[in-house]
Amino acid sequence: MIRTLTIMENIGRCDRSASFSFYAHGHPDEVCQQKLTGARRRSSGIAQMPCGRHMRPGVRTGESHRRERWDMEYHKKADLKVECVAAREDFDFFGITLDDVLDRTEAGMYFLKKAKELCAMTQGVEWTNVAYTLNITMLPNDSVSFEFSERIEDYVVSLKHSLAMAGDETRGALEEFIAALEGAGEEEGRRLVAHFEKNIKAERMK
Repeated sequence: MIRTLTIMENIGRCDRSASFSFYAHGHPDEVCQQKLTGARRRSSGIAQMPCGRHMRPGVRTGESHRRERWDMEYHKKADLKVECVAAREDFDFFGITLDDVLDRTEAGMYFLKKAKELCAMTQGVEWTNVAYTLNITMLPNDSVSFEFSERIEDYVVSLKHSLAMAGDETRGALEEFIAALEGAGEEEGRRLVAHFEKNIKAERMK
């Protein structure tokens, strides 16, 4: 049975005894993402999954010396949507634990960056860097699924989930934006998302 937690990327979680999902949207370097991830982790009370020692990215130890980065599994789910499945040895290869990814440490962010690049390289995908979402699912065999997507429909789903954490001041605007995306075609939707994300970055630069 799969237990699911859904949160914004601006949004996070892990439990070895059951599967879970973490849904996120936006750019992974956003400060608010780190704060929301931490808040969700504290409220969930879910335990850390031990995935190896903390080391610099790329340091190999034990069994991991026989693995390469491209040993991870890759599955193209649709245009601009690829799943990467990482085993414990893959985390060891990068010298990280799953918590590094969820807490957005430097090593965790490096892993996500390389995983997304390898998804593109192995599956012939050209990322647009617009409407980015990430769905993280802990699988029963201790491996982890990272589903990278830049599809508007996935972006809308993650926005709807983020409504649960939205305050009164932002809920109305977020609902209007979701409605606009649902009524737009793919090209117009991508234009709206690009404009939305540009405004968010500009606001944070002030």
